[in-house]
Amino acid sequence: MMLAVSCKKEDLTDTVQPKIESTTASAGADSSAWKSFSTWNAIEREKFNVYYTSVNDANLTASTVEDGLVLVYMKNNANGAVTRLPLEEKIGADTYYWYYQVAEGNILISCDVNGTAKDFNEKNSFRYEITTKDALTNLEQKGVSKTDLMKMTYNELVSTKNAKN
Repeated sequence: MMLAVSCKKEDLTDTVQPKIESTTASAGADSSAWKSFSTWNAIEREKFNVYYTSVNDANLTASTVEDGLVLVYMKNNANGAVTRLPLEEKIGADTYYWYYQVAEGNILISCDVNGTAKDFNEKNSFRYEITTKDALTNLEQKGVSKTDLMKMTYNELVSTKNAKN
């Protein structure tokens, strides 16, 4: 099994794998629906806890994982703010480190909670964007690099991918 890491703090293993339906955003790119997870696994440590969940998606092929791009976004359902993972979030005295890992057919979304919190903020939704190698090549020919895509906000990314295809 091939594993390509999009971003991570520390390695974890996964056990729960809910499926998110994908919707096609443009040729060579898939976009998931916003999804909140009710099932998170927990690893409890002395000074922090790790929470994680997995998403299955057949569009995450070995080729896409190795040569494409997968970006994960988190939306705060209370205020609508959308941010790209990885993300460090401070809530009171606690710090939440959000990150993800990508493997063929799977995305592992994780949150390390440092501080006194015994639980993490479940008031978030997640969405991911899959861009294939061919779609990346097409975008690069039109002046948008993989690095450019990785720096964009969610709205900028979707607009760019739709406009360039």
